Amino acid sequence: MAGTENEFAEMVVGSRGWEHPQWLDSYYPDDLPEDWRLGYYANEFGCVLLPPEVWGAANEATVEQWLDDVEEGFLFFLELPARPMATAGGLAAFAGRCAGAILSEGEPADWQAVLDDIPLLQSEDTGGLRCYHRAGQTETVLAWLNADAGEKIALPVLREQIEASLQGVAKTSRLAFIIGNGPPAVENLQNAMVVAELLGA
Repeated sequence: MAGTENEFAEMVVGSRGWEHPQWLDSYYPDDLPEDWRLGYYANEFGCVLLPPEVWGAANEATVEQWLDDVEEGFLFFLELPARPMATAGGLAAFAGRCAGAILSEGEPADWQAVLDDIPLLQSEDTGGLRCYHRAGQTETVLAWLNADAGEKIALPVLREQIEASLQGVAKTSRLAFIIGNGPPAVENLQNAMVVAELLGA
């Protein structure tokens, strides 16, 4: 809670992508230019998980623009397809600015050489909450809470999942908490930030 020592690690909240048609009416201002949306999103949320079809289609100049649009501490994560893509031109531009890449299918060895200095994260499936950690470590770096597009998550459920993801994470670490597979309800992300603050994360 405000004014007390953190009980948990710092937690930042985000979604899978920031370009959701459903958000045009409910989140982004009508007069906001399309190329300002990432900056607007990053002003409120601290991380994003990029689907392969998004970062895979981006060239180096596009990725560099994304990096310029956010503060230094903003966390990018990449979702990897099962096999390396031939058209991953923007991947190198993430060097030093990507907090990790997650692989749900396929062999990690196929990606190791391609990722260079981007850490490959492995998952532990615990039902609706998937926790990712660096190879050979157990500390969660990213927690991904499954939610259907637009689904509203009850506050007690959200709190329970946030507490579960923060267990065993060092106070000096940062945990990324991603909500939703499809376009999440923005309310879930905002509520997660409130819960994290109340928990001292």
